[in-house]
Amino acid sequence: MRWGRPSDRAIAADPDAAEKIRGGNLGVAGALIGAVMKEMRAARLTRAGSGG
Repeated sequence: MRWGRPSDRAIAADPDAAEKIRGGNLGVAGALIGAVMKEMRAARLTRAGSGG
């Protein structure tokens, strides 16, 4: 089971993109947003499949 918020996991998976955003390059924000959306979808599917 994966723990933490989806945004934390997305940043951990792509720390270079997160650092670029912190530096002001918002062009890479789409990559992190997509990763967060994937994490949220995976969490939703996991909950739905767990019977709870």
